[in-house]
Amino acid sequence: MSSPAFIAAPETLHPSLWLASQLARSSARCIDTGFAALSAQLPGGGWPGGALIELLLQQPGIG
Repeated sequence: MSSPAFIAAPETLHPSLWLASQLARSSARCIDTGFAALSAQLPGGGWPGGALIELLLQQPGIG
């Protein structure tokens, strides 16, 4: 049986990729979410312009 292939951590593939646990800093201009609690959790205080965002939720069906 062959050994499993090495899978790189996503954040090592490109400097724009990060994990929320890393408390990344956004250099892009951000757009306010309209929800203060959500904006406070996002790098830069809102949705970064020109970027793709993926939210991973613990419970299915709430997103």
